[in-house]
Amino acid sequence: LDVAIIRNVNELLESNQRYKSMSTKNIANAVSKAVFHPDFAQGVAFDQIIIEAKKWLRENVFNPVSILKQMDIRGGTLNYEGIAVLNDVENAAYRGNKRRNRNRVLCTPACLQRVADALEAEAATICPFNRIQTEYGEGIEFDYAKVTRQVINAFGLEEEAKTRPINISASIDASRVTKNIHQTASGLKMTDIRGKDPLKKLKSFLTDENSLQDLQSRNNVFILKIFSRKRPKIHSCSLMICILP
Repeated sequence: LDVAIIRNVNELLESNQRYKSMSTKNIANAVSKAVFHPDFAQGVAFDQIIIEAKKWLRENVFNPVSILKQMDIRGGTLNYEGIAVLNDVENAAYRGNKRRNRNRVLCTPACLQRVADALEAEAATICPFNRIQTEYGEGIEFDYAKVTRQVINAFGLEEEAKTRPINISASIDASRVTKNIHQTASGLKMTDIRGKDPLKKLKSFLTDENSLQDLQSRNNVFILKIFSRKRPKIHSCSLMICILP
């Protein structure tokens, strides 16, 4: 039946000169309005059309990996509780029925958590880290060599690193999160002018003027060690970076 419907619509558009003269945009608008009209196919297909639209959005726009990426980048402005609220909004709007909905636009917090666990397990093989307890507080420490290698590869310098030294700077910063909690982070910063910006489709820092300005961006800083403590204490931090060819 679906093939027959497509064929009939195509034949309709080809049979009338008026339709042939319509712009592609106008044809698209007319067809989409017809498909989403409650009376289309005597109204029997409306709910399923909505389901298919939600499925496309869920797979191509609001997929779990993309949502988790933006949650991570934006630093806690959207959490699992916020996703649950949006789920309730969708459920309540669906004929006012809060029954279990298997065809959501946004996946549930439980689904996001499962995907997050899988991503973390995969990331642990690429860039592992350990929890550490030091005299300066509790924190985490990444594998220096693996992080450095991943950063070099991300900036398109993998081959050049085999023949010449790569310019990478050490970076350290401290901040007071709350009145009694202080945080210190150290890491590396890609400052090699022959690198290619991974956030701008690998545009060269050397040849692209806008990318060159971003060479000093915080986006080029990668944390190797971070720890926090309840009370501040004057101390020194050292960072050793090993770059392997």
